Amino acid sequence: MVLFAAGLAAFLGLVGMSVDVGRIVYTKTELQKAADAGVLAGAQDLPNAGPAATAAYTYVYSNVAAGSTWTTAISKQNVANDTITVTASRSLNHWFLKFVGLNSTTVTASAKAKLGFYNGGSGIVPWGLVALSNDDDEDVSVNDNVCFNGWSGGIPTFKQNISCTLKHGTGGHKHGDFGALALDGTGANIYRATIVTGSTTYFKIGDFLASQTGNMVGPTKQGLDDRLALPKPTGCAGNARSDVLTTLYDGRVAIKKGCENHPRIIVVPVIDQYDGGGSGHNSKILTFAFMFLTSSGSSGGQTTVTGEFITIITEIPNSTYTGTLNASTAVRLTN
Repeated sequence: MVLFAAGLAAFLGLVGMSVDVGRIVYTKTELQKAADAGVLAGAQDLPNAGPAATAAYTYVYSNVAAGSTWTTAISKQNVANDTITVTASRSLNHWFLKFVGLNSTTVTASAKAKLGFYNGGSGIVPWGLVALSNDDDEDVSVNDNVCFNGWSGGIPTFKQNISCTLKHGTGGHKHGDFGALALDGTGANIYRATIVTGSTTYFKIGDFLASQTGNMVGPTKQGLDDRLALPKPTGCAGNARSDVLTTLYDGRVAIKKGCENHPRIIVVPVIDQYDGGGSGHNSKILTFAFMFLTSSGSSGGQTTVTGEFITIITEIPNSTYTGTLNASTAVRLTN
C-alpha cells in the first residue's frame, strides 16, 4: 500500500506536470500565431506607422484569448518605418506545478516583419504594364492602360479587381508593337522561353528595354501553355483566382501565402511607353508590378494576354528587396 501510494503520487505528479506544460506549449503556439498574423497585417501598411499599428492591433486582438497583452514597435532596417514587431504575452496560472512551488508562468511570443521594396530581379516575363492612361501620339491603342490609376508621390499606381491588357492582339501600332518586350534578346524562341520561366537577365528600376516586335501568336500561346503546365506549389494546386489570391481587410488583393511560386503569378516591368524603335527611345522601367495571369486568347491571327494587378504579401524568389519607396513591396517575417 505504501509503495502504491508513493507510485500513485509520482504518477499523478507527472500527469499534472504534463498538463501544465501542455498548456504552456498551447498558449505559446496561440500567441505566436497571433503575433505572426499581427506583423504580417501591419507590415502591409508600412511605412505609414499609424495604420500599420492599428492593423496589427486588430489582428492580434482577434487571435488571442482574454488576459493577453501585447506591444507593437515600428523601426527601421533599410528605410524609415520598414519593420514592425509584435510581442504578445499572457500569464498562465498552473494547476499542478504550484504544488512544487511554481505558481504561474508568463508565456511570451514575438514576431517581426519587414517591408521589402522590390528593385529588381530575374524571372521577369516579357510584357509590360504601361504607366499611361492615354498617349498623345499615334500609338494610343497600345499605350492606353485602363488599369493605370495615376501617380502618388512619384509612384505609378494601378487599380485592382480589373483586368489589365499586358499584350495586345490588335492595335495598328506602326512600329509593330503589341506589348511584347525583348528581355534576354530578340527572337521567337527567346521570347517564348522568357514567358515560361522568366528572364535569366537581372533587371532593375531605371533600365531600358527594347520591344519584341510582331504579334508573336504562336510563341505566346506555346509559352503560356508551357508555363501553366509547370508544377503548382504544395498547398496551392488550383488555377482559379480564389485558389491563388485573397482579399485583405482593406479591400486590397494579395497573393495567398504559399502561392508565390504559382505559374499564374508573374512579375512585369512598369514602363513609360511601348516603342518599336520609331522614336529612338526604348521603354524605361519605372518600377515593377506583381500580376495574376487572368486569361489569354488567340483569334484571327491575334493573341491577347491579360492580368490583374495585385499586392504581394510574401517574397518571391530571384528578387532583391532593398529598393526605395518607389518600388513594389513585399512583406516577410524576419529575425
